[in-house]
Amino acid sequence: MSDRDRDTQLPREILRGAGIRRFTLRFQEPSLESDFQAHRFENAYPLIRSWSVAGIAIYALFGIIEYFYVPEILTTMFIIRYAVVVPFLIGALLLRSLASYPKILNRTILVAVSLPSIGALIGMSLGGYPHGLIYFSLLIVTMLFTHAFTGVRFWPSALMSWIIFFGCLVVILAIRPFPAEVAALCLALHFLITTVAMFMSYNEEIYIRRDFRNNRLLIRQMRNAEKLAAEATAANASKSNFLAMMSHELRTPLNAIMGFSEMISMQIFGPVGSDRYQEYAEDIHQSGRHLLNIIGDILDLSKIEAGRYVLEKSEINLADVAAYCVRMVGDQVSATRCAIEIDISENLPLLRADERACRQILLNLLSNSIKFTPPAGRIVLSSGVGSDGCLWISVADNGIGIPAEEISRVTEPFAQVDNSVTRVKNGTGLGLSLVSSLCKLHGATLHIESEFGKGTDITVRFAPRHVIPSNYAERLNAAS
Repeated sequence: MSDRDRDTQLPREILRGAGIRRFTLRFQEPSLESDFQAHRFENAYPLIRSWSVAGIAIYALFGIIEYFYVPEILTTMFIIRYAVVVPFLIGALLLRSLASYPKILNRTILVAVSLPSIGALIGMSLGGYPHGLIYFSLLIVTMLFTHAFTGVRFWPSALMSWIIFFGCLVVILAIRPFPAEVAALCLALHFLITTVAMFMSYNEEIYIRRDFRNNRLLIRQMRNAEKLAAEATAANASKSNFLAMMSHELRTPLNAIMGFSEMISMQIFGPVGSDRYQEYAEDIHQSGRHLLNIIGDILDLSKIEAGRYVLEKSEINLADVAAYCVRMVGDQVSATRCAIEIDISENLPLLRADERACRQILLNLLSNSIKFTPPAGRIVLSSGVGSDGCLWISVADNGIGIPAEEISRVTEPFAQVDNSVTRVKNGTGLGLSLVSSLCKLHGATLHIESEFGKGTDITVRFAPRHVIPSNYAERLNAAS
């Protein structure tokens, strides 16, 4: 791969096999070369047509100069100009209608721009010095025209340029010699213009090809990325659909395990014979409940991802939901010896939301705080109405906290804060992810503030449009 290729913005692995051969000026990849030629033809033809018309007009009007300055060869040059060159140039334009035109485009244009140069050489041969200088100027214009033509590839135009140069050399040195000083000046000028024109057209083709190559490769990468994204989305949807459909199949046997183990531990049908069996039954029941909670979270999250989680909204009292959730985590609080403080007004406006989902949000937040709050720690559950009319509820603790760089990750599925304290805690990392997803379904926002080693404060804000004004809530309570 060339140095210029390595300097491009595209990674090397993308460019591999799509380099440009610096001598032949062709792409290493045949399909890319074919695409380039087709693209070049479609984009270059309007410019080729304009330049061709301009070239025909200039070349035809040059006959006026001949009429005044070289009348002795006017008839011969008239035949060459109007009977050969101009008709061929016009015919080259009319070939556009042929299906094979893209294949013969370069050769057609090369011949078309070569004929005026050959005509100029004939004029120099017939006119001699000083009349040949007029045709020399026409020759220089033709050379510049050739290298400026978008449709002509570099090497054919370069070869033609040097053939014309040596033809000019033969004419002004051998066939119709110019004075030595004039000949030297003309050849030096011709050589300089030819060299500069070749250098410019070479670099122009390099850059045109590089831009085309980079654009095509970027399009390929974008298509590949879109294909991979579609495949990943389909795979994720299949996974979510599968887990969502497994709700009944997974929960039913777990409920049976929990029910029978509870009956055994309570010895409903008589003593089990040994206290160990009773302890085992209690362990089975607790493990089953824990597993059922985990499966419930996974299934709910999968339903949300699959778009199958339907909110059943009703007018709920957030204070009642909070009280229920505190009772549900009572055993966890007792086991960890934490203290939960409730700071929720009984006069909160009603909220239009899914009660079960709101319970899940609060239960997950409370369980998370209890899990990561040390013994004798403090958890504060509070709620209120914001100045913008939103209804918020917050769970704050003085637990281990979350490092600042990890806060953005904790709402990702199965993400866990990467430190030694959290690693010894049980959990799947689904709690906050499920909370975040349920908040989004409600159009609510989840805000996390935390300082490592000092605690965490998580607030859920329900938009004002979901909040029922207090006076309406009072009327509802009065009616009931």
